[in-house]
Amino acid sequence: MKLKIVLYCTILLCTVSSLTRAGTWDTLYTRQTNMDVGGVTFAPDDSFVIVTGLETNSNNSISKMYRPSDGQLLDERPFYFKQFTQDGKYALIWLGDNNIPKLVDWRNNWQVITTFEWDSLSNTYTISADNQTLVGFNAKGYTLWDAQTGRLRKQSQIFRDTVLSGSGQNSTDKITSLQGSALLGDSRTLCIVVNQYVFSGSLNKELSNKYYGITIDIETGELKAGADNIRAFYAIPGSTNVIALGKNDVNKIDYNAYFLYDGLQLKNKFQYPLRIGEAYLSFNQGSKFFLHDTKAGGTLSIVETSTGEEVCKALGEDGWAVPASISQDRKYLMAGNGYMMMYSVAKLCGTTSVTSDVQKQPTLLPIPTTGMLTIIDTKIDDVSPIYLVETIDNLGNQSPSNITLLRQGNHSVEFDVSKLINGRYTITFKQLDTVFSYSFILIK
Repeated sequence: MKLKIVLYCTILLCTVSSLTRAGTWDTLYTRQTNMDVGGVTFAPDDSFVIVTGLETNSNNSISKMYRPSDGQLLDERPFYFKQFTQDGKYALIWLGDNNIPKLVDWRNNWQVITTFEWDSLSNTYTISADNQTLVGFNAKGYTLWDAQTGRLRKQSQIFRDTVLSGSGQNSTDKITSLQGSALLGDSRTLCIVVNQYVFSGSLNKELSNKYYGITIDIETGELKAGADNIRAFYAIPGSTNVIALGKNDVNKIDYNAYFLYDGLQLKNKFQYPLRIGEAYLSFNQGSKFFLHDTKAGGTLSIVETSTGEEVCKALGEDGWAVPASISQDRKYLMAGNGYMMMYSVAKLCGTTSVTSDVQKQPTLLPIPTTGMLTIIDTKIDDVSPIYLVETIDNLGNQSPSNITLLRQGNHSVEFDVSKLINGRYTITFKQLDTVFSYSFILIK
């Protein structure tokens, strides 16, 4: 349980609220999928959640689409789903023999846009942020395809094993391999985790083992930077920043997560604990938040990407298992491992508010609006992004309707709240480190 004190300042009332992140593991529903689940992902528009894996009986690839609100099966397709593109327009799937990747228009009945030439070396793939390049990875390097034509255009072998001394079973070998990768939002910079160890055949013993990270330009092969003690990279969708699992002190046992800037200089804009062998990160489509699950199950955190702040933590759920995904509106959270479980983020991150006695100002009338809500406050910055927009009705229920930010400037913001039904609400949003909360009444 984590206790956090937040100052809510509004033009109506300024109060101090204590937020208790206890977590309530009340399952909205559980669905049997009859498959070995390999991944779960919410659609970019939250219209469905896709569960992908292998059918239990046939061992064939399959993807099933469920409605988030009630778990109703909407569709199923004979392919293995990999990812939505960063702009949410297309999806990358495996279809047919040899796991041949295809780019599809998921909004148009999963119509195939591009079928890529088969490569015997690649075993994992990702699509670039500009949708122009498919990148495949293997233990020694990478392969590039043109995403418009599907043609293979480059194969690069980065690592080679070296015999340091001796021969045959008496040799001492340096073995180097790619252990992890992240393609950044510029569609060219590739971050790679490298494992290099020296093995003595005559002694049947590992003599040394080290991990390090490098960044290279996938088109030219140019090495940009390198750093020791890197164990994992996590690309932030649409960004040229990256989260790395690393450490500055070689004598440290634990690794921490860092943002990396200026090549691979470890600059800890935040330090968030990600333990070796336990880190499983998944971003929502907007990349403002990521889920951090432990592979052993039972621990889950929702983390704000820009700060590394843990905004929700839930512990000790029996049966919790990765993979997991959070909806773009942060309303639902789903996990799957042979079955799927849907949870309410509001319950997991439940808050209780206690008003301080510091100020006893009278409660003023709420802001009236017919659909366009304008809020003016000198504390609102004109350029910093606004997020975490939530509306709560008079009964304490979170509104399911989307609230659209129409305008920002002159220390004011304007929201479109016309999709709500008539009534009294509280709207809350965050900017930098400040949380704003305002009461309004909608009369259409």
